[in-house]
Amino acid sequence: MTNPVDLTADASAAEIGAALKALIASPHVDVILAVYTPPFGSGLEETRQAIAEAAMGADKTVLACVVGHDGLIGGRIPAYAFPEQAVEALAHVVGYAEGRRRPVPPLVLPAVDDRTAREIVRAELAAHPDGNWLSPATTARLLGCYGVPLVESIQVGGPRAAVQAARKVGLPVVLKAVGPVHKSDVGGVRLGLRTEEEVRRAYREMSGRIGEDMSGAIVQPMLAGGVEIIAGGVNYPAFGPLVMVGMGGVTADLLADRVFRVPPIADAAAMIDEMRCAPLLHGYRGSPPAAIDALAGLLVRIGRLLEDLPQVAELDLNPVMVTPGGATTVDARIRVVPCEPRPSPLLRRLR
Repeated sequence: MTNPVDLTADASAAEIGAALKALIASPHVDVILAVYTPPFGSGLEETRQAIAEAAMGADKTVLACVVGHDGLIGGRIPAYAFPEQAVEALAHVVGYAEGRRRPVPPLVLPAVDDRTAREIVRAELAAHPDGNWLSPATTARLLGCYGVPLVESIQVGGPRAAVQAARKVGLPVVLKAVGPVHKSDVGGVRLGLRTEEEVRRAYREMSGRIGEDMSGAIVQPMLAGGVEIIAGGVNYPAFGPLVMVGMGGVTADLLADRVFRVPPIADAAAMIDEMRCAPLLHGYRGSPPAAIDALAGLLVRIGRLLEDLPQVAELDLNPVMVTPGGATTVDARIRVVPCEPRPSPLLRRLR
């Protein structure tokens, strides 16, 4: 069999479909790229349908180039506007598949309680069938199943409870509003509160400023300085999980210094070093080097969580304070949805 199979530009949809079926059946073929230039042959829609029908149930990777058109054919065959895009995408997927066959370094292999994690998600979706942002307490429980370290946090509903929580965690403390997405934009974060009176007054001022959008607050101990990093990920319905790391804190959106990987994360340290802000973690201008291994382990655990729990649509840890002693999550948000996303056929077959 020769490669490529040239049917000429005038090939009908039926001929393209027959050629695809023959290639799928051949033991000498691993991957098939169908290239079609509309409006020749039978036209765009009929050719798309023929490709989808021919590839249905195929046990091989099938992708297409429909010149000038991006998208999915039949909801499952990835199609690209130019052949170069298709080949580049395939190269990335092959690299990903090869990476999955390499063992993850023992240093960052997570010990997880995925059974409890699934129970937490099931209970949350039973209470909120349309999906929901998890409460801070539930978020902490879920992350705890994957060994993600969070700073001690106590949720409170008023100034008196805030003072009691401050006594428990130890002054000075941080007070954060529960409710607003970007707390700092609405005055929902107060740092370095050193006395009980400061805590009481900060809660009242914050509640008066934010109003009904504030459903309570969180009291945390004030941490020593470190490098602020954002870490997290998403589950895409057609693609699957994606893990992200970048510059965190209030500059996260401004600088957009972010790196992405498809889990499992076998090269977490290399992923971290791709960030423009990576020198800050290696001891920039005389500062002590941060615990990059701890941050790398955190990324591996996030990847495992997203793979195990496709109902986790969004996961956001910001900031993660990375110091010479470790990596501690200060603020975390998780959104769950009832659907169960799955990887695309292209990824699934090459795993």
